[in-house]
Amino acid sequence: MSDVHVFPCSSAQALALLYVQKKEYENPTPEQLAEDYKIAYSSINEYFKDNKKPSDWF
Repeated sequence: MSDVHVFPCSSAQALALLYVQKKEYENPTPEQLAEDYKIAYSSINEYFKDNKKPSDWF
């Protein structure tokens, strides 16, 4: 059985990608996109950690 990696594999990854896709750029560099994704991903992860809901919430 092979390891299959699917992107995005978490809500934080999906939201970070959406953030970068929706941000208005004028000729962004790959480094700028990567940095914006990294910042968004980190912020979203922190938000989820700080606002964790009880397991029976949903």
